[in-house]
Amino acid sequence: MDESYKIWERVYREHRPKVARVSFGIVRCPDAAQDVTQEAFLRWACKIADAPEKPDTHLGLLYRIARGLSIDLTRQVKRQRLLLERFGPQAQTVADSERILIARQDAARAAAALASVPERTRRAYLMRRYDGASFETIGTSLDVSAQRAHQLAAMAMAAIARALEDCS
Repeated sequence: MDESYKIWERVYREHRPKVARVSFGIVRCPDAAQDVTQEAFLRWACKIADAPEKPDTHLGLLYRIARGLSIDLTRQVKRQRLLLERFGPQAQTVADSERILIARQDAARAAAALASVPERTRRAYLMRRYDGASFETIGTSLDVSAQRAHQLAAMAMAAIARALEDCS
């Protein structure tokens, strides 16, 4: 598990800036590009979960996912602008209501996925995500190494990503 984790971490560190640049070239917004990058890595990791020891051989898929998500986001923004131009504030209310419903459904799926992981894995994720705790702090709290705390949080994140991917 440790060697596999190092490979994934290396791929993420090496390719995150490149994927973000590809996305930024399409969406032209640094925040949106970072969001797309995160989503692309999550979807990519779920798709190649059967070959975790060789993620380098599947980098084309990562970039394809990032480009597709970026294009989808650009189209969504254009649709929203068109709706606002044609129908004014009423269109925004409908779009917001739909977005809220989808977000609630996604949140329920994420909560169910988080509830399905072991307690230590869940605690590591929650401490990192919502408390902003360092992996050293999480490790101390859970009586594990900082590296293991990182692995636990990553496993929870992967479970959530799989739950959201299954319903996309």
